Amino acid sequence: IVSHEKNASRYAKLKDTMAAAKKRIPVWSLADLGLSADDVSSDFTEIGELFVPQTDSHCEFLQGDAEEQASLLVARLQERGAI
Repeated sequence: IVSHEKNASRYAKLKDTMAAAKKRIPVWSLADLGLSADDVSSDFTEIGELFVPQTDSHCEFLQGDAEEQASLLVARLQERGAI
């Protein structure tokens, strides 16, 4: 999807999509770019902290038939200010 200045989406034409699919994507080596392995080392990247975030969740199963469960759900949502 390509956006337009009038904020209306437009889609690429099939001809353009097919032409793009046939184009060759250039691949350059470090030598082609005049670089060495030292020029692109990962010294510029520093990992400050690596961890899996802890999440707190609370799950409550509502008992009863569908009508009782709906009433309990509405009450819980009202308690938390969601509705």
